[in-house]
Amino acid sequence: MAVYVGGVALAALTSACRYFTQFAGARAIVARAAHDEKGAKKLAKLGNALTVAAILLGLGSIGVFCLGGWWAYLALR
Repeated sequence: MAVYVGGVALAALTSACRYFTQFAGARAIVARAAHDEKGAKKLAKLGNALTVAAILLGLGSIGVFCLGGWWAYLALR
């Protein structure tokens, strides 16, 4: 059961990262409109890093779910 809970936690973190990615992207657009290129570049970099984190967390969530399913299968057969 702990493996499934870990998978759900990773999925929740994935969702949170995606929201922060969208926030950083929106703030970068606002910074560009205000002619703050340095700030816009930092926010774009942050958004890219959060996108990579979300992808990795999502893949981890899928992996942990599959592991939990395999362990449950082995326990029940």
